[in-house]
Amino acid sequence: MPQIGEHLGITVDALNEQLRLQYMGKLGPNEFLLRLAKDSGADAPAEFSKELGLTTREGEVLSWLSKGKTNRDIAQILGLSPRTVDKHLEQIYSKLGVENRTAAAAIAVNAKHLKQ
Repeated sequence: MPQIGEHLGITVDALNEQLRLQYMGKLGPNEFLLRLAKDSGADAPAEFSKELGLTTREGEVLSWLSKGKTNRDIAQILGLSPRTVDKHLEQIYSKLGVENRTAAAAIAVNAKHLKQ
């Protein structure tokens, strides 16, 4: 089983864009969540972890949060309980010096845009 965020070794050259396929989680016994996105050369969760001083898992949670996912969605995608996601978010808020998900998402979006 691949790790979350792991590049699956598939790069597609379409419309003059390099696209990258990543494993993002398991939704059910026979359902997998894959992400096809423009290849930026680095994974967002890893960037968040390094740039913002977060653990890898916190970077993954922040990445999904910045895409507008609810705690329940994030829990399902990452194979966690919603309570565990809540705890990760508490740590993220503390490390980023913010009080809510909107402020955390704004920092994540800004960090992502600065890398592009």
